[in-house]
Amino acid sequence: MDCSTSFPLPALASVAETPGRLATDCCMYASRNFGFIRLPDTMTTGSSIMPHKKDPDVDDIKAISMTKLNGLL
Repeated sequence: MDCSTSFPLPALASVAETPGRLATDCCMYASRNFGFIRLPDTMTTGSSIMPHKKDPDVDDIKAISMTKLNGLL
């Protein structure tokens, strides 16, 4: 493998890791256990079984996407 083409991959993995960690932290800090941040209703969805529960879907999708991207690199 040519060194010039393999060099940016670790840098891309590092860049992808940062928003993934931020999204994971947002999910954790918005949970009932912590409650440090409160997400707007546009960034959350309710559960069909527990309608009062708010799931941070946007942050979950970001965290999963960044993890998948990091795995591909």
